[in-house]
Order: sequence, then C-alpha cells, then structure tokens
Amino acid sequence: MTTLTDVKNYIRATDEDDELVRSLMDAADSYLQGAVDDYASVYPNASTAWQAKADLAKKLLVADWYENRTPTERPVSPAIRLIITQLQLERA
Repeated sequence: MTTLTDVKNYIRATDEDDELVRSLMDAADSYLQGAVDDYASVYPNASTAWQAKADLAKKLLVADWYENRTPTERPVSPAIRLIITQLQLERA
C-alpha cells in the first residue's frame, strides 16, 4: 500500500503540500479503479509483484499531476498506460 510519505518522497514534495498530495493520491486511486477491472477488490489479495506495479502506477500518476498542475487535456504517459495494461491482464 502506498502511503503519503512514500508518495511525497517519490515526488520530492514538502509537508506544505500534504493536502494537495492526498488529493492527487485519491484521484490516482479513482483513476486506477476506472482503468483496471475490480481494482479495489483485487489489490488487497494480489501478489506482491502486482501490488508493486499498482503502487508504481499510483506514484507515476501523482508525480505527473503534481508536476503539471496547469489544466490541460493531455494523455496519460505511455509508461503509465503500459503498467495499467499489465495490471489489467494480470489481475486474475
């Protein structure tokens, strides 16, 4: 499970950004739940490797949104899309 501290360290955020980072983490969870079938029920029972990929996808989403705060319509990076595809295919 990805913690606030994990994500803040990954994106090099300060304590002043806690509220923003929490909000981005919630958005990343929501994004992954929409992108991966049964994400919320699969994650707790998944292999450590699957959870690590899910955690990385969450960190990458948060990092992207944290670094690019200007509202624009831009696609999710190919690296994130590839990880999400792997999560979807390996969720069994």
